[in-house]
This record gives sequence, structure tokens and C-alpha cells, in this order.
Amino acid sequence: MSPSDPAPHSLAEDAQGIVYAATMAAFGIVILTHLGLVTGQTAGLAVLISYATGWGFGPVFFAINVPFYLLGYLRMGLAFTVKTFLAVALLSGLSLWLPGQVSFASLNPWVGAVLFGFPFRLGAPRALSSWGEPGGRRHRGADPPRPPWLARGLGAAWL
Repeated sequence: MSPSDPAPHSLAEDAQGIVYAATMAAFGIVILTHLGLVTGQTAGLAVLISYATGWGFGPVFFAINVPFYLLGYLRMGLAFTVKTFLAVALLSGLSLWLPGQVSFASLNPWVGAVLFGFPFRLGAPRALSSWGEPGGRRHRGADPPRPPWLARGLGAAWL
């Protein structure tokens, strides 16, 4: 088996990857929205809409991702689409539940922005790119080529 053709994940590995990634991404969103900050891509759009309307991030994020299920099915197949649906649903639900479980008495916005990046950028893209992907990047075929320094694993948390 070559490095470009990895072994398929077991059902347990898929479940663990989805839960880990969704939990890390949701925790990052809790930090981000607590501070009133924004991010990019579909998560950022959901944050902006939730700020403007007062609707929770979770339902907005879930709704924004609905069109990507059809694209995912057509481009990546049923298994990827089901995993993506589960990842989006879990992230959406956790982003509603976690704020009641975690509170910040004092969180400097500069520190919070960095703290958001660690769980969100390490959780969401790293694990969800293999098990499903909220946001539709891979569904659209818009996964840009990686620069050489990132391919070596340097600076992944800063992207």
C-alpha cells in the first residue's frame, strides 16, 4: 500500500475521527463566538449570520452545509456524504451544548484568537478531511495545493 493510497478507516476509526474533530471545532467556535470574533469559509459565514440574526451558530452552520450534501454525493460518493452529514450535525449540536458546559470569566481577545485556532484548525481540517468535511471545500474540488513547508508538517496550526 503506497502513502498516496492509505488503508481505509475502520468504522471505529471513522467514529473516533468524527467525534474528535467535531468536538475540537465546536470548542474553537465557543471561544470564537464568546469573544465576538469571526473566521472564514462556511463556519465564518455561519458566525456572521448568527451575529446578525441572533440565531445560534449550530442551526445556521447546519443549514449552510445542506447544499454541499448533494455536491458531496455527486463528487465523493455516499459514504463521504454520510460522514460529512454526521460531522456537521455533531459539530452543530456540540456548538449549542458546549457553551453551557464551559465558561470564561476573563479571556483576552488576542489570547482567545490563538486559542480558537488550536482546536479548530487542528480538529476540523485534520480529522474531518479524512472522515467527512463541513464547509464543502473538497465537495467543490477547491482543495488548493499545499505549499512545500506545509507538506513537511510545519506551520499547520497557523493556516
